[in-house]
Amino acid sequence: MANEQTEITKAQYEAISKQLSIMQETMDRRFEEWSEDRKTITDLLVEVKTVLANVKGARDDIAANAKKILDKIDERLQIVPDIISEEVKKTIDAIKNRKWYDIFKKGGSKNES
Repeated sequence: MANEQTEITKAQYEAISKQLSIMQETMDRRFEEWSEDRKTITDLLVEVKTVLANVKGARDDIAANAKKILDKIDERLQIVPDIISEEVKKTIDAIKNRKWYDIFKKGGSKNES
């Protein structure tokens, strides 16, 4: 009976040892997968940060170039009011130099007096 009990205990021990060995192998595989996942996540984070830095740089370049363009447009448009003013003055002077202008001007003055 003692011999039989020893055999049972030995069989149970071997079964538990086998289960523990299987569990250890499973855990080792999981840890290896997690390690690979962690590396993949780290690589992705590096790539995302690189892309983000490129996007920020591109955004800054676009903003700087847009400002340059707007400054050039403003510079070129600054003369527009002067051009318009000169043309209006020329047109008014040309109208004042016509004969009919004096007629209307004098006619308007007589009616008001």
